[in-house]
Amino acid sequence: MKKKIIFPLLILVLLSLAFAVSPLLATDEKNDSGAADTAGDTASGSGAADAAGDTAGGSGAATEKSGGLVALTFDDGPGNATNELLDELKKRDVKATFFIVGSRVEEYPDMIKREYKEGHELACHTWSHAKLTTLDAAGIQSEISQAETAISEAAGADLGKMLLRPPGGSYNDTVKSSVGTPLILWSVDPKDWKYRDTETVKDSIIANTVDGSIILVHDLYPTSIQGAIAAIDELQAQGYTFVTVSELFRRKGIPLTDGEVYKEAPNDGVDLGPLPKEEESTKAEDKQNSNGEKDTDQALFPWGLLIFCIIVLLIDAGGLLWLFWGCKPKWKETNNEKNDSHDDPHHRPAVNGRRTPWRRRNNGSKCNNRQ
Repeated sequence: MKKKIIFPLLILVLLSLAFAVSPLLATDEKNDSGAADTAGDTASGSGAADAAGDTAGGSGAATEKSGGLVALTFDDGPGNATNELLDELKKRDVKATFFIVGSRVEEYPDMIKREYKEGHELACHTWSHAKLTTLDAAGIQSEISQAETAISEAAGADLGKMLLRPPGGSYNDTVKSSVGTPLILWSVDPKDWKYRDTETVKDSIIANTVDGSIILVHDLYPTSIQGAIAAIDELQAQGYTFVTVSELFRRKGIPLTDGEVYKEAPNDGVDLGPLPKEEESTKAEDKQNSNGEKDTDQALFPWGLLIFCIIVLLIDAGGLLWLFWGCKPKWKETNNEKNDSHDDPHHRPAVNGRRTPWRRRNNGSKCNNRQ
């Protein structure tokens, strides 16, 4: 009986183990192949960058572009027109820098999150658009920290210290020593907030933009957005590349220093080129946005199958325990029954397979009085 039960249980245990381990092995293989693909893409990207450098004349990492690099920045938002702006930037594959007023974040948290997901740079324009030169060090730090916290929470990521644009471009020594981050001003100002005219904004941007320019626009006014988009089309046709402020200075080979003021990058035609990882990250973000959700193929794991196999294993283990420790062997039960039968006063012993009848033990019976 034991052999008949043991072997099916052992076979069931082995099958359950195989099913439980197979998802783990499949996931590991998938992760390994994904890592290999990523490594291959990175290697090919770096190879392309090297080839581009060689084509430029073997002058190292620095290359020259016909138009140059420029940074388009938007202040005081977000606002009702920001979504339209993001749609147009996405169509043109343009990355901008948004200097955000912290007190406006609560009203437009979805726009902040979209700006971050679509690869734009989020930067600080203080909490209440306060003139920092009128505040002491504690007040300046409070304005900055409140805004940075609100922006990070809306973006759904810890963005840490952000670039700062002081409202009105106002700063002094107290501001420079208190902010703990680079101060970013501008070199092209179409005064869009003043004229509110699309053509004026466009013409001013195109006329004053050169390699290394930082362009100031406000995303609160439809005329500003329309003028900026029209200028983007013209400048892209001239060979200009639009990047974020941080990317502008990185590709120009200029490290940004906390407390220093930057109005533009050098007009020298230098471009160290994009990082391969950044290009790969941009493609991944675009794919996530088009699908409306993150790609979870590599993260997907068959938990249901694993849990089912664990339950089966537990049942198997219970069956084995019951078999070896819970059942009485047949021979032991037989001996116990024999022992119990000797103690039974009504037990009738069997002779040749037949039970003998009890004889009444009566002193008055004929059998007992027989002489």
